Order: sequence, then structure tokens, then C-alpha cells
Amino acid sequence: MMNKIVLIIIILSIKQPILFGQNNIDKELMRNVYKINSLDYNVVDVDLVFLDKALAGKEIVVLGEHYHGDANTIQLKSRIIKYLTEKHNYKTIFYELPYEDVNRINYLAQDSLEYLVFLSTLLPVTDATWDLYTNISKHRKGISFEGIDISMQRTCMGSEYYYDSIFVRTSNKTLIDNWKVFGRIYSYSINFNKLSKEVFEYLKEKKEIVLNEINKNSQFNDSLKIRYGLVIENMYREIVRFNNTNPLRESIKRSIRDSTMFFNFKTLYENYYKGQKIIIIVSNYHASRNITSLHKGFKDLTLGDYLYNYLGDKIYTIAGTSYSGFTGSQYVESTIPKPKKRSYEELIHRKKYKYAFIDLSKNIYKNNLYLNAVGYNSLKLSNWNKIFDGVIYTEISKIEKEKYNLNVETNISLDSLYFLENIYQMGYINAVRKRKCYECEDKLAFDDVNLSVYIRKGVVRFSKMK
Repeated sequence: MMNKIVLIIIILSIKQPILFGQNNIDKELMRNVYKINSLDYNVVDVDLVFLDKALAGKEIVVLGEHYHGDANTIQLKSRIIKYLTEKHNYKTIFYELPYEDVNRINYLAQDSLEYLVFLSTLLPVTDATWDLYTNISKHRKGISFEGIDISMQRTCMGSEYYYDSIFVRTSNKTLIDNWKVFGRIYSYSINFNKLSKEVFEYLKEKKEIVLNEINKNSQFNDSLKIRYGLVIENMYREIVRFNNTNPLRESIKRSIRDSTMFFNFKTLYENYYKGQKIIIIVSNYHASRNITSLHKGFKDLTLGDYLYNYLGDKIYTIAGTSYSGFTGSQYVESTIPKPKKRSYEELIHRKKYKYAFIDLSKNIYKNNLYLNAVGYNSLKLSNWNKIFDGVIYTEISKIEKEKYNLNVETNISLDSLYFLENIYQMGYINAVRKRKCYECEDKLAFDDVNLSVYIRKGVVRFSKMK
């Protein structure tokens, strides 16, 4: 009998800490979990007031998402962006889009409707994104919008446009001739991804000549010098990124991309936006820092690492996660695996919250907990606040494939039309430019043409009106 009593006491002594330990975890975490009532963009934002305290003293807010098609996360982020722009004076948005593409639409778009049309060529227009994009377009004079990603092969329309743009502003033959060579090598590399070592050296030489000629050119103001320089540096890095034969090729591609995103951010920040409040919209991976602690042997630095090393506590990084549903994009989707026990997702699910925010920066509990915020891999870590400062949670994630329908008429310049032709490689637009004007002696002069604009299923179609 005595042995049985001793055995029972031993069993209880083992189980009790586990039970009470789980309760302690729940209590500790729930002190910093805030319920969010709705995804509706237009509701009164009383359920977001927790951000006032969480973001006090923060200059940069980084908003992540697993993949760019996660509709509910995007809707929740859109509400947060609206709250930050209206209540906390965050008037600059940096987006995971190629720098030169966004710079170009900032230059070309004449009104909010035209800006929305251009924006829709770079980003899918869905019910989830509609409110955010229309708000950015409507307030484009009050909200600055910049791309910070590296040049992308899928757009690959930088060289022709920026050659035209440089040409009409300068008579510098050395600049124009070397820019032609640089642009041709860029176009070749986009198609073939194979450049010899000799061509690389030649390309680097041409890049330095172009940058030098731009910087000493009195016909360019300081802002043009900065922005042309960014375009050329991004194009060069894209060539390097896709033309390496190193066995660690994928790692090098990631590393070049994130370092370039930071290069773009830092250049824009120091020349235009220093001291301003900024929102950065990227994937969870790019937003994370210290990710090497999650993956053995992983050595790549992310944008989040660079940002934190540069600005420290001025930054607050928020990841996105979901309990169930689908993640991916318009073209590829996957089922979210069920979160493990002792995970943040499972904890909030048990509380029956549809939407929530976790302020990781305030959590001091040091036991290992799971979180699915990096690739839905259910990774375990004790101090997730070293990776992210906060997490937005949605119960269900979904992918929206049907695009928002827009049927409007607008005036658009032929210069703008040329921009759209480059994006869709002349495949979707039935209208004729005056002429390409690559070798024109006079400045480009475009007439306006009336076009019928209509967006469906991700394609912007323009047809000339009678």
C-alpha cells in the first residue's frame, strides 16, 4: 500500500509541472494577445488601438505575409496600414516590388485612376487588395509609394524606358553609347542567363562609366542622379544574380536579392525619407531577422537583418500566420499543415479568436513554442521575439483567384501606353505609338489618346476607342 501511495505521488509530481506549465504559458502569452474583430477595411478601428502602445517610438513598421496571395492576411494588413497612415502619420510605403517599375509609374501616372491601372499591372487586384490599392492611388500625393525589390526578369523593361528617359534629358554621347551597350547585355542576360567572365568584366566597366557620366552630368538634378543610379545598380545586380554557376546558386540569389532590397531602402531613406515614419510590405522571410537560429547551416542575411543592424529598435516587424486553409499565390497554392500543440496558432485557436495580434516583443516566457510564420514549417524556438516583434493571426487563410472587375474609361498618354506595352510584351494592347524615338534628335512629344480600360483576371486590356 505504501509503495502505491509513493508511486502516485511521484506520478503527480511529474505531471503537475507540465499541467501548470501549460497554464503559465497560456496566461503569459495571452497577456500580449489582442483580439481583432473584423477584416472589414471600413469598420471603426477601435480594435486596433493596441498598436498605439506596441509601436510607440517606432519609425519603421515591417508587415509580412507568408505568400503574396494570402487574402485574409492581406486584408488584415490593409486595415493596419490604414490605421497607421491615418492615426500615426506613416505616410511612406515601401513595397516588395522592383524599384524601377514603381519609380516609373510614379513618374508617368497623371491621376489616381491611371495610377491604379498601372499598379494593377504589378499587383493582383482582388477583393482583398482593392481597398488598399485604391487608397494608395487616391492619396498618392499624400502617401509616398516606393518599390525596394531588385529588378525582376518577368518585367525586364527597364533598359528601353530609362534609355529614352536619359536621352531626352542629355546630349552626353558617352553616356548614351555606354548605356546602349549596358542595356543590350541586360536584355541578352534576361533571355539566356549565361555570360562569360569576360563579358561580366566588360559589363562592370560599362556600368561604372554610365554611373560616372550620370553623376557628373550638370543636366541632371541630384534626384535624377540618385534614381538613375539605383536603376543601373539594380539591373547589374539582377544580371549577377541569375548568371552565377556557384554550387550554392540559390543561396547566392537569395543573398543578392535581400542585400539589394536593403541597398534600395537605405538609398531612398537617406536621400528622401530620413526621419519619416515608414511602412515596409514584404514576405515573412524578408521581414525576419536572426533566421540562422532556425535553420542549421543557413547563413544568408535577410532584409530584416540588414534593417535591424542599421536602425535597431526603431524597427517593429510583424509576421503573418494562419491556423488553417490555403497559402500561396494566384497560380500555386498549398494546404496549411495543422499547427502542432504548444504553438501560438493552436493557443489562439483554443481561445476561438478569428483574428488576433501577438505582441512578441513583450513576451518574456523562454520555453520552446512552435510558430508557423516561416514557411509553415512548425518551427520551435524559445525566443521568437528575436525573429519577429509581433504576429498577426487569421483563423483561416484563403487564396483569391477572381480579380476585382473594373470597367472604366480614361485618358492615357502614349508614353504611358509604351510602359504598359513593355510589361505585357506588346501582347495585350491594340494601339499604335507615334514612333519608338530611340534615335530622335528632338524631345519625345506624345499626343493623348482615349482608351477604354478594363481589368479582369489580372490582365489590363486597352483598346482604342472609336
